[in-house]
Amino acid sequence: MKKPVSKISYIKETTQENDVELAITLDRCNTMIKYHPGNPIGYLKRGTTLCKTGDLLAAISDFNKVIEIDPNIESVYFLRGSAKMYAEDRVGALADFNKHIRLVPDYPPAWFQRGCVKSQMGDHQGAIDDYSKTLELDPRSDIALINRGQDKSDMGDYAGAIADFDRAVEINPNFEGTYINRGATKYRSKDYQGAITDYNLAIALNPGLKIAYINLAYVKSDAGDLPGAIAACNSALEIDPDYVRGYYAIGVIKCQSNDFIGGIEGFDNAIELDPENDLAYMGRGMAKLSVGDRDGGYQDLKHAADMGSQEALDFLRAELN
Repeated sequence: MKKPVSKISYIKETTQENDVELAITLDRCNTMIKYHPGNPIGYLKRGTTLCKTGDLLAAISDFNKVIEIDPNIESVYFLRGSAKMYAEDRVGALADFNKHIRLVPDYPPAWFQRGCVKSQMGDHQGAIDDYSKTLELDPRSDIALINRGQDKSDMGDYAGAIADFDRAVEINPNFEGTYINRGATKYRSKDYQGAITDYNLAIALNPGLKIAYINLAYVKSDAGDLPGAIAACNSALEIDPDYVRGYYAIGVIKCQSNDFIGGIEGFDNAIELDPENDLAYMGRGMAKLSVGDRDGGYQDLKHAADMGSQEALDFLRAELN
């Protein structure tokens, strides 16, 4: 039974604009484009603003127009690459970041964003190399250290990952994301007490950080503190009674303690809130099999497999063949 991945990506916002300010900026851009349609700056500014509103496809369209008018504007390749990255066009994003880096090789954000794309594509070593270049250009980039630490952790280099997280804490001790990720790596390396300490540090900085309670719950469960694990889940649910991960975690932890009826109840609650949650169907199916409900168990596992769960599909094939 799989637990949700502990890795979390944090993107720091460099600017904060409200909807009214964004609407005013868009109106000004539209006016500029209306009266000066051959000027790429209007499209560049509008595309940047559209990114902030979340309209990524429209933003990409504006950046395409900029390149059509003047392909020598270097910044547009970085901006379009970022929009494509968030739109999950990773191949297109990689091509744009490559172009920008060829044009402006000393711009740290381009190396950082390309590292993010490579990490998303599973090229962890390539991502590490790009984050290292970011740090060469900007040695105090705590977010580059965090992301490099994540990829090192994914490659099994736990000591290297923790060293990166430690440096990030020295640079910015008040960012809860560093403790979340360092805790996840300590959990992977079975340093349960170290992970518990880091998750508690994250919670102290941000008491409303639900995922910190859930990660804490899994660590406590694996360390044998089942009451503490359930209490951590309940703390997350006190913050958000509709938090699907909270109910799913209760299901997993209850099943780990052989309380399969309690586990089924946790998965029931998760599925009620998120009927497309294949992990919850997988967990409930296994729990039902454990209490002798073969029909119900196989039905849930089939449902999980139909939603794309390879784990459920492999289990069914092994059981039914």
